[in-house]
Amino acid sequence: MKINKVLLLGLIMLLSAVTPKALAADTIKIGANLDLTGSNAIFDQFAIDGAKLAIKEFNENGGFQGRKAELIVENNRGQISETTFAAKRLVSAGAIGMITPTSPVNALAAATVSEEMKVPLISTFSTDSYISSTAKGSKPYSFQLAFSEKSQGEAMARFIYKSLGKRSAGIFIEENSNFTKAVEESFRQEFKKLGGSVVLVLIYKKGQTDFTTEIQSLRNAGAEAIYAPGFAKEAGRIIRQARKTGWEVPVVGSDRWNPMELRPIAGYAALTNVYYVTEYDPDVSKGRAALFKESYQKEYGKSPQLSAALAYDATGMILEAMKRAGSSEPAKVRAELEKTSQFRGATGVIEFREGSHGATRSLIIMEMILGREKFKQEFVP
Repeated sequence: MKINKVLLLGLIMLLSAVTPKALAADTIKIGANLDLTGSNAIFDQFAIDGAKLAIKEFNENGGFQGRKAELIVENNRGQISETTFAAKRLVSAGAIGMITPTSPVNALAAATVSEEMKVPLISTFSTDSYISSTAKGSKPYSFQLAFSEKSQGEAMARFIYKSLGKRSAGIFIEENSNFTKAVEESFRQEFKKLGGSVVLVLIYKKGQTDFTTEIQSLRNAGAEAIYAPGFAKEAGRIIRQARKTGWEVPVVGSDRWNPMELRPIAGYAALTNVYYVTEYDPDVSKGRAALFKESYQKEYGKSPQLSAALAYDATGMILEAMKRAGSSEPAKVRAELEKTSQFRGATGVIEFREGSHGATRSLIIMEMILGREKFKQEFVP
């Protein structure tokens, strides 16, 4: 009996020592490969908050088969090589799915690891359709949540032609930018199909400050609208300089416009008759978007940004796919993720249609009046 007591005591001590590790190993892990110290840190910190909120709600609703979920985060510092290493560390730590960084090239680096190690990944912010290309099954584990260049270009062509009633447009694209080139091609094709005319396509250098010559060229060519899908820094200068000449032409942009950056560059007074597209508007209080905004504000004491909403949805989609699969095995999660249909998230109703890993979802067009944004219309592809 004395020996049995000793054995029993030893067994209790052994169990108490291994239980935390066992519990940790049994936690469902979602990996976040994000830039916490580089140029996209402000966006990716919001993304962490959004992902954590999705996991908190998942756990509060019972988790999965008695298991809780947790977010594991790796800082890629905004660098391609670090993104690759971060993705490998996340998979090695047991992530069943991953969300990826803001930068397209970094997202592509993470997607490459996802395919090699066969763990599903959702690119939340990048619009580069190559990330989710499934031609000949080349990227079965990579998915894309942000809408593509093609859908953006088509949506804004229809908006300018049908909603604004303009029949001619000029386009600004950034030199060596795959994004603006792809959006321009999509816009031009759709605008022409509708009966519109693109009078000029003007190429500028990143960081360019003077657009007066280009603006005058567009005016002389008879452009009734300007499409400037590049970043807010250059777009703000284009708007400010066009308004200084007295040209109140509509200026239309992309989801790369950040109003917080746009306002100090263009000035509030210049930002009227200005429009841009986004996946999410926290002030459109309807459905899941309203619930997300309320929960986010309660949790963090601030309003959510787009990157938070996208990360919230991506995390929720991975967890829901796992539930449908009845398994946390990455291959089974991937198979169910591919079947996602009518997922109601903070950024709208999302689905992956047959033959595509790029999400089909509604686009929101915002209008700016004296620098203030308001909902204009929703566009459903």
